Amino acid sequence: MQGLTDAMAAAGANMVSWIGWAYENLYNGSSGQPYPELAKHYSRAYPATIAGTPISFGFSEGSTTFKLQFTSDPNIDAPTEIILPPSTYPNGYRVQVSPGGSLLQYALDKRTLGLFTSTSIKNATDISVTVSSN
Repeated sequence: MQGLTDAMAAAGANMVSWIGWAYENLYNGSSGQPYPELAKHYSRAYPATIAGTPISFGFSEGSTTFKLQFTSDPNIDAPTEIILPPSTYPNGYRVQVSPGGSLLQYALDKRTLGLFTSTSIKNATDISVTVSSN
């Protein structure tokens, strides 16, 4: 498990959102349910879309904290969307944005957080987003 944790951390540090594509080893053949220890590794927050240029992102499995830094592009009229698996955030989540007021948030569905760049942002701006468990 530690090797998988290390590989996922390295993938995140290099802005690769997923490292595992073969799911046949994720599920217990007799019960059809995912192995809990493997499901934990695959239930990670990640950015599905970024309204600008990514600088970095990463997910801490221990604290279930997700961090995203990007430079906004005020010409993009679409949200930054972050996938937040409900199993990772069973009691909800908190969102911190810096600079304050740079992003307007909405919940697209129970696992997708959408963040629109504020219309008050007229130039490319470095923005940080931190999502943590309640």
